[in-house]
Amino acid sequence: MRRLLFPLFWLLEFPLVAVGAALLALWIWSGSEGSLKSALEQATPYLPAGQQLQLQNVTGSLRAGGAIGQLRWQSGALTVQAREVRFAWRPMALLQRKLHVTGLDLAELSIDDQRAPSAAEPLQELVLPINLDITFQVDRIRLTGANSVDVNELTGVYRYESDKHQLTLNRVQVADGHYQGQLALQARSPMTLDVQLQGAVRAPISDDRQISLDATATLRGPLA
Repeated sequence: MRRLLFPLFWLLEFPLVAVGAALLALWIWSGSEGSLKSALEQATPYLPAGQQLQLQNVTGSLRAGGAIGQLRWQSGALTVQAREVRFAWRPMALLQRKLHVTGLDLAELSIDDQRAPSAAEPLQELVLPINLDITFQVDRIRLTGANSVDVNELTGVYRYESDKHQLTLNRVQVADGHYQGQLALQARSPMTLDVQLQGAVRAPISDDRQISLDATATLRGPLA
């Protein structure tokens, strides 16, 4: 009887063994140099129609993180380019439905929006399928299009959990001002927005004299 049952047990356990071996192989591969580049190249063909993604000088592993020399994403008249991107994350946090990026650094982020202005309907909700925790630093941001803005030294933390978006700005420089603050936005209607900003602005009072002004701003109400 035992001789008859042994092959049956082996057949029942074989799928589990095969799945375990495949997961182990995937885990080992994800920690190897070059796995980040391979994963991005394999994902690129699955972008929605009309979108293009170009990558240069990709190094590192999918599990530990790595670097991208240059990234360019385009969808119609909207183009986003990033230079010298470095990131690190904790992949095991995905088991808890959370994307935890411990460091996302960009030397430069350029956003060129040439889309025609449109009267869009007010946003009703912005619910994400997974929690986020991202610590970021961007040395320079260039926005071009209908409006052009240069932003420098942007550092902070973005979190999404419990149907709430939360942004902490540790530092950001716009023109001659340095700012910091917090932003909270409900993910569901009425999408209450709560913003608190503090900053210091240098303003000219003559050709050779400037004064430093302290600024505080608060904003609260439905996003619409």
